[in-house]
Parts: sequence; structure tokens; C-alpha cells
Amino acid sequence: MTVETMAWTAALIVLYTWLFDLIDIQPQVGSFAFLRTFTYLVFVLLRIILGFVAALILLALEPQLSPAILALVAVLANVTVLQSLSLKVGGEQIAQLAPLFQNYKDKMVKEEQVRRIRRQDAGVLRVVEHLVSAPVGYLEVVLREMLIQAKWKMEDANKRIEEHQRAAEASTGAGQSINYLASSYAVDIAEMNLEHAIWIVDAQPWKKMISEK
Repeated sequence: MTVETMAWTAALIVLYTWLFDLIDIQPQVGSFAFLRTFTYLVFVLLRIILGFVAALILLALEPQLSPAILALVAVLANVTVLQSLSLKVGGEQIAQLAPLFQNYKDKMVKEEQVRRIRRQDAGVLRVVEHLVSAPVGYLEVVLREMLIQAKWKMEDANKRIEEHQRAAEASTGAGQSINYLASSYAVDIAEMNLEHAIWIVDAQPWKKMISEK
């Protein structure tokens, strides 16, 4: 194998491995954010090393393979064969590659789930900061409508509203209960349907209602 062939093969192994991960891991993780994580860096480096080992084995068997074909077959062999190998010493199994790679994939999925929850929480807080500027009566109407839309019974929706009101009265003084109640309604609205909450913030329909009176 010439230096040029080795370089092309290595570059193509990296490319094919990366493309395979986009197809294989992204649907499980739900985004491409895993590409920026340290966990993925370790995961992909291990797979690239195994891919290059597979390429060396294949090259010894078929010296005439082009770098493109060699790299593609090596990556596929890496996924289907090398990662399924187990290491035995004295008849005892001491290492398996498949669980190792699966653990890395599971860790990436969990890490992305945590990041997604944090992003969602941050989005809710940003929307709530704007929603509280709406009249508390308007927020109460919106929350009740959303609860009914979510198949809540009217009496259950009213109980939920009353819970917010009691919490506001119990947690704040008389002069602050309105602000607390607005925040409580806003959090409930944003957590139930963040997209609708964002629309309310952008459209500010309560201003039109006030101007029409």
C-alpha cells in the first residue's frame, strides 16, 4: 500500500464512518448535536481505528481494491463483523466489542435527552417572561380553553384554575398575588403547549381585545 493509497483510504474511512453515523445514530438521538460531544469523539475514533484495521486485512486479501471500495467495505465490515467480535483467553470471554459500542450509543442518546429537556425548560422560561405581561384574566381564559382542548372536564379545568388561585393567595401577600397568579398561569400554558404560548407572545391578542372595548 502506497502512502497516497493509505491517505485516501483513511480519509474515506473517516467520511464513510461519519456518514453512516448520521444515518444510524441521528434518528435515535433526534438531532445532530451528538457530533459535538466528547462521547461521540471517542466512539468515532474507536470505529475509525477498527475500520482501518479492517482495511489492512482486506488489502492483504485483495491488493487491487481501489481506496473508495476498500474504505466502503472496511466500514461495513467494521459494523457487521469487527464490532461483533469477542476476546477469549483460556476459553474465558474477557471482552466484547458490541456492548462497548452500544454503551457509547446509549450514552449519546441519554446526553441528548438531557440537553433537549434543558433547552425546552429554557424556552419555557423565556416565553413565561413575556406571557406575564398579559392580563391575568386573559391568561386564565387561555389556560381554561387549553385544558378543555386537552380533553379535561370543565369541572376539572375549573379546579386547576382554583389551585393556581389558592397557591397565589397562600404564597404571596395581597399586593403580589396577581403577579404570582399571572406567572403560575403562564408556566402552565407554556408547559402545555410551547408553540401556542409563543404565538400568544408574538400576536399579543389581548391588546386588540382591549382596544376594541
